[in-house]
Amino acid sequence: MGRVSEAALEYFRCVREQDAEGIGALFAPEAVVVLPNGTVLRGTDEIRTFFEGVAFANAIQPHPGAPIEAGDRCAVEITVGEDDSPSVADVFVVDGDGRVSELRIYSGR
Repeated sequence: MGRVSEAALEYFRCVREQDAEGIGALFAPEAVVVLPNGTVLRGTDEIRTFFEGVAFANAIQPHPGAPIEAGDRCAVEITVGEDDSPSVADVFVVDGDGRVSELRIYSGR
C-alpha cells in the first residue's frame, strides 16, 4: 500500500475515533475539502472545526473499501450505516510530505 492510500485510511480512522488532532495533523496547512453540497473548507483550522462540530457530532462511522491509488491521488468508496452498498466516494490528493492537500467528498444520498 502506498503513502496516498495510507493517508486515506488514516483519515477514516480519525473520523471513526473522532480524533480532531489527528485530522488537523493529517491535512496540509493549505488543504481544501469540498463537501457534497459544494461547501469548501480551507485550511486545517476550518477543516478541524468542521469535523469537531458536524461530523463528530453525527458520530459518522465510515467503512472504506479498498483504496484505488494513482500517483498522488486515491479514490475510496465508502459505506455508512448498515447498508452494504457504497453511498459515498472520497477522492484524496496527497502531497510529498504524505499530508492530504485536497479531499472531495461525493454522496449519492
